[in-house]
Amino acid sequence: MSKVLFFSPNSAVIYWSYPEALIAHALQIEKTEVVYITCGRAFETYCVSMSAFSLNKDSSHKRKKEICALCFHNKNKIKNKFGIAGYDLISQLSKEDEQKINNTIRNITRDNYLDFKAENIQLGRLALFEVLITHKKNNLEFNDDEWREYLIALRNTLISYYCAKKILEKEKPTSIVTYSSDYSVNHAFCLVGSSMGIPFYDLHLGGNISDAKNYLLIAKNYATFYFKELIRHWPSYKVITCDNHVMKLITDHFIELFKGIHHDAYSARKSKNSINIREKFSINKNQKILVATMSSYDERFAGEANGRYRSDLSLLFPTQIEWVKELIKIVKKRDDLFLIIRVHPREFPNKRESARSEHSILLGEIFINLPNNVKVNWPTDNISLYDIACETDVFLNAWSSVGKEMSLLGIPVVIYSSDLVNYPANLNYLGSTLVKYTEKIDQALKDGWSFERIRHTYRWYALEHYYGLINISEGYPNIQIKFNTIRRVFFKILKKVTFINWFAFTEIDRLFFKKNGTTLTSSHLLKKIIVGGENTLLDIIEPSAIEQISIEDETELIKIEIQRLLKALKPNNEVRFSSTLTLINKLESTINYVDTKESKYEFQNINY
Repeated sequence: MSKVLFFSPNSAVIYWSYPEALIAHALQIEKTEVVYITCGRAFETYCVSMSAFSLNKDSSHKRKKEICALCFHNKNKIKNKFGIAGYDLISQLSKEDEQKINNTIRNITRDNYLDFKAENIQLGRLALFEVLITHKKNNLEFNDDEWREYLIALRNTLISYYCAKKILEKEKPTSIVTYSSDYSVNHAFCLVGSSMGIPFYDLHLGGNISDAKNYLLIAKNYATFYFKELIRHWPSYKVITCDNHVMKLITDHFIELFKGIHHDAYSARKSKNSINIREKFSINKNQKILVATMSSYDERFAGEANGRYRSDLSLLFPTQIEWVKELIKIVKKRDDLFLIIRVHPREFPNKRESARSEHSILLGEIFINLPNNVKVNWPTDNISLYDIACETDVFLNAWSSVGKEMSLLGIPVVIYSSDLVNYPANLNYLGSTLVKYTEKIDQALKDGWSFERIRHTYRWYALEHYYGLINISEGYPNIQIKFNTIRRVFFKILKKVTFINWFAFTEIDRLFFKKNGTTLTSSHLLKKIIVGGENTLLDIIEPSAIEQISIEDETELIKIEIQRLLKALKPNNEVRFSSTLTLINKLESTINYVDTKESKYEFQNINY
């Protein structure tokens, strides 16, 4: 009988631990033995769950204890509801292990921590991840406060490492499953498994923010591997037409992006009243608008530091700073162009993070004495990306998801590396040498907006947000979330008295554990992936089995979805600025007319 081990040290974060439990229960239905490993206060000094609830390493013991209590509560509810057997990580931590960990911490210095490893697992580097992304760092120079936080992360990583060795030797599972293998303790546990020949699988909620909890990404190794697999399978899916259901899901995602409310939507809300971008940035009416969309560098830097991303890529522009410097040089010579450099909102404090990145400070130093036809759009300007998109001719992208978002709106995008983006490079224009790059910018300007670009980006999103994911919606109780002010006040008072967030406990019970969820119909697929050793769901489904509609019907459905996009994009005062809203005009004209001859040409012949 196969055995799958679930490493779930963050039960407090119910939107992580509940999907894990659904998958574990589905595998049990498929006659697979499941072992459920939880924390048990092994990381009570400070952990990812505490960070998820906005605590930091210096938060009070009482607040940290509250998260531990919630973690225990959810763990017990999950085990009881789904009948999952398992035990706590801390039960495997011996006095001898603790002594080894203490000795290691004493001997670790800022000079040797990067070289620290055990059995070829680079534990010193694994422990970097949370510290780097929390403080948005782009270097490995730590101040005293950051160093103390790193040592806590290293201690947790060592605990995970020593316990994993014992647990995996005892259980001998077929595979390991965890939610987000990027986090240091998860990463260490999984790499111990890899060293023993045991594959690990990463879980993550789907990327469609309008419906994220109902779809689950499952990929061998890391979530980033999922996107590489999508690109590998893309040739088989790029010719598959989108039906009404899938297309509506994708448009729903974009409408949520425009609202700017969701915690994964970094851009400001699309303005209800039109913002005249040309007037805002002093752009001549005869100038074509280029927008360079920068990415937050710390996430990539953290991935390179802990070995998840390759750091040896041969890139035209090794850094984003070198990229924008070259763009400034190009545009300075061109009076017909105007460049807006859009700094990523994550570089500054936002609704998810409180820190300002070190990278943003460097950017401030180079954005001095810019040419008249170059302006910077800082997050503090509070201008929506989608207001800017309404007047932009070409987007220039490094590795931001903006590259595919703008493609779905029909706007041409130019990139300089296919290795950096998590989508097919042929949705954009690619120039990997300086000469080719400048040529592609001119080609994109000449080709302009394209309906076919919209069609094929819808097909990509269908693969990314639908075909490649497991639908777990049936596993959630059908209970509506309602906010009762009296109940909130009551629990707030109770929390002050007991120091326990009883509101969180009762709401979780009501929303997730009031009644048993339906068994997942995809349980057999889950077994094929996780027990069968496949990379993703795409390895076990046949694209040819997908029922397709005609390209003419797809065209009409796209026009319907464009109407929905327009409703969300069009400002209340759009008549006043109608002559400048290039994107709005293009989308509106498309609703009334699409050249069917253009619609029928083969995608693989598109020369983006």
